Amino acid sequence: MILVLHIVVALLSVGFSAYAAVNPNSVKLKTAYALAGGTLGSGVLLVFLEPQTLTQACVSGLVYFAIVSVILAYAQKKFASQNI
Repeated sequence: MILVLHIVVALLSVGFSAYAAVNPNSVKLKTAYALAGGTLGSGVLLVFLEPQTLTQACVSGLVYFAIVSVILAYAQKKFASQNI
């Protein structure tokens, strides 16, 4: 059950981050950050429950966070330029 929740939150996070990048505001950015944090939290919980998946979780987690970080950095930069 936690794995399904983890996957759903991760997909929502990527999608919502992309949505926030298109039309950023503070609420959307905070929501995108919260979803990314939820993904990280559920991923850590999954590794504690099944330690044998540590390598796979770390590699896929790094790829996920690299993608989301780039999207959120772009959204944050766009949001900051709108407020000037």
